[in-house]
Amino acid sequence: MHRTSNVIKMLQFLKARGISKKEEIADYLGVNVRNISEYRKELEEAGYKVTSIPGKEGGYVLEQKGLLPTIDLTDAEAMAVTMVHRQYRQLSQPTLLKEFESAMQKILQFRNDQRELHIVEGVRYNISGKEIEDLFFIIQHAITSKVKLEIDYRTKSEPSTVRVVHPYEVFQYRSMWYVIVRSEVSGNIFVLKFNRINKVNTLNEYYSEVDPYNIDDFVNEFGPVIEEVRVELVLRGSAAFYAPEYVYGFHQVITNLPNDEILLEVTLASHLQAKHLVMNFGAECEVMEPEWLAQEINESAKEVIKIYKNRKKKK
Repeated sequence: MHRTSNVIKMLQFLKARGISKKEEIADYLGVNVRNISEYRKELEEAGYKVTSIPGKEGGYVLEQKGLLPTIDLTDAEAMAVTMVHRQYRQLSQPTLLKEFESAMQKILQFRNDQRELHIVEGVRYNISGKEIEDLFFIIQHAITSKVKLEIDYRTKSEPSTVRVVHPYEVFQYRSMWYVIVRSEVSGNIFVLKFNRINKVNTLNEYYSEVDPYNIDDFVNEFGPVIEEVRVELVLRGSAAFYAPEYVYGFHQVITNLPNDEILLEVTLASHLQAKHLVMNFGAECEVMEPEWLAQEINESAKEVIKIYKNRKKKK
């Protein structure tokens, strides 16, 4: 215990005195001079930077201003932290941005050598960061307190559907927040998207402990899981050139075919995601499996042709 108190006293001494010779520190602590090198080593292991300045006027000096240890990042660690910082700042809806900036300032306060990085985000949602933040705090508080929520939610078929739910967990995908909930009525677990919530009210009712569930059943690295589907697509032209640069889902396999075509086999998170992928490739993609997807694309293509075929030419 005596050794620990001496290390702390040495820290306080260096803070108050600035450059100090080992003999001065040893005399102040009442210990042998050789102990000072050991104390310095312990301070550095704890995160403090104590520099040894040579020469007649030299000695030990505490580098940081405060008594709390600094975070001594390597160049690679600082670059990694800075990259995350820049990415977060340039998101279209950065939740808790002010708090994040404050935390990063504390981490990077002694480093001014990191260059600006530019991140281009491909998706922007029609909802403000303030709206997302308000929803985030309400829902997260309900999860922590196990309080029921009444949510007015917008679906494809209904502009307003009010439901009582037990909120379980929030997650983020492509800058948008989602919440996993259990329906008070049906007992089913499903995923709600923040930007489709019209209104949310906290009820004065508690729900019991969360029933066991696996978040992997609802979200994976490729997004919310609705109904997985395995597709086989033959790609040609520019689609065949660019497709191998991306991973679209799980268990992706690309096979080279004659005439510079490729066969793309991949498991996607939902039927809608499968349809969007095929439509994105356009005429350079042919659906081999499943047959229902080929039929849906066929019907969609007919509707597109009808729209443009009947379009009147502008004068």
